[in-house]
Amino acid sequence: MADPEMADAPPFDAAAADAQRQTASERLLARLQARQAAQRAVSPREYAQRYVREQESLITELLGSGASFDEVLAELSLTFAAIPKADLRHALGQLRERQRQRLRSREVPKPAPQSATPVSVTTAAQRVSTLPDLPAWADGSDQRADESDADYRLRKQFEGPPEARRAFIGEDKL
Repeated sequence: MADPEMADAPPFDAAAADAQRQTASERLLARLQARQAAQRAVSPREYAQRYVREQESLITELLGSGASFDEVLAELSLTFAAIPKADLRHALGQLRERQRQRLRSREVPKPAPQSATPVSVTTAAQRVSTLPDLPAWADGSDQRADESDADYRLRKQFEGPPEARRAFIGEDKL
């Protein structure tokens, strides 16, 4: 099936495309260089921040292998003698803060502790009344706390009545 938009297009000329290839590459390179020039750092602090951001994965891996921030700072200050140590320290401090923020966002919030006296106690009969389409032998007494009503209904449909339960390999019949 032909694309209707391609029906009006002239036939592809590989030789012409190859001739235009060099021009396209030069234009893309010029655009990249212009964007990089616009993003050049204007201060040592800004340069340090950009460098640390660019090398964040490498620095993080180095820190994960046991190196301290002071060791990384010393290494960077030897390499970048023109950048004041305070600016490098500031850039590494921002890296440390980004790592802390990531760790905080990954932490799973802990559930609120339940009080010793429950606010409302539901019995099996109360739960069954809210679950339509349940067989008579399913009284809801074995519904788990983390199991939704739909999951409980589905489980009961698969399990069948207790008297029809078969022992599986490694299980004794109760």
